[in-house]
Amino acid sequence: ASLTDGGTGIVTVNWATDFSSANFCPIATFLDAAQALIVKVTALAAGTTALIIYNTSAAATDPTGFFCAAFGDQA
Repeated sequence: ASLTDGGTGIVTVNWATDFSSANFCPIATFLDAAQALIVKVTALAAGTTALIIYNTSAAATDPTGFFCAAFGDQA
């Protein structure tokens, strides 16, 4: 449904249809021609997924593009 920007490299995905629990699998990837990026899932809830994006120097960074999907049982 939307993304919430929590600061540099911090994003929360707000799902349009909640999952039945926090037991689902989010998958995220990013677009950035200048650097390789790493994602860490920091929290899962039925309606949201919180992520932090790092570059290879372990600094939080904002990507050029963001892609995310999730697999699981929706409510």
